[in-house]
Amino acid sequence: MQRMLVVGDRFATSTNRPDVRGLSQFLAELRGGRYDDPQERRQIILGQCLDGTARERIEQELSRRGLTGRITIPDRQRDVVHPSRVHKRRQENVLLADVERIEPERFRARLSIDVDNELVLDHVSGWHVSGMVINEAARQMILAVTEGFYAAERSGPGLQYLLHSWTTRFDRFLFPVDATVLYTVDRLDARRPDRLRFDVSVDIVQNGARAAQCTMTFSAMNATSFTAIEKRMANELLDDILRAPAEVVR
Repeated sequence: MQRMLVVGDRFATSTNRPDVRGLSQFLAELRGGRYDDPQERRQIILGQCLDGTARERIEQELSRRGLTGRITIPDRQRDVVHPSRVHKRRQENVLLADVERIEPERFRARLSIDVDNELVLDHVSGWHVSGMVINEAARQMILAVTEGFYAAERSGPGLQYLLHSWTTRFDRFLFPVDATVLYTVDRLDARRPDRLRFDVSVDIVQNGARAAQCTMTFSAMNATSFTAIEKRMANELLDDILRAPAEVVR
């Protein structure tokens, strides 16, 4: 059985492999009869930068041509995180699916890049996934894990997040196929009643190899404490700017 990777059209233009196709090209080839040979068996692997309708569109075309039994797609439906859990408004901008706890302080998710994600609409350079996507996936993992597994233990009007440090190292290119996001809480300070302070590491793993690692320190605090800090710092800055001597206009 032959395997074929189908990815979003934005990534497909950077490779000329016969076993990699963009969604539009693959659907056109199906309609044109390219895969009608009754002796061929294929398995379709769905990569990144596809929307929620991609699988259905492929299956409908396979059914029309009587290819359902000879060209198959593994059943890997994704439970994409709700936008509010990662502080987003639009579902297509969520980068995580299937978030789960695998050990007391370790968590796992699948990278899930939508075709209309804000970070790929205007920046695709070659066939790899950009570093911006990697960093945003790490940021979303902070929120998804804290909101889903730690916030319930804290009272108050909701949590806000204050980043203290962030370091990213890139070990290899990340490509638009399945990837895993591994999140480890290296240190948790819960001594203060109004906040949690975390040291965490986020590994982006593809085909068993680490593509990138983000290490971050951040605090998750109640909205009252966060707003007080933000307001104080904003007023300090505005006081410095607005109370400085006026510039002489010539």
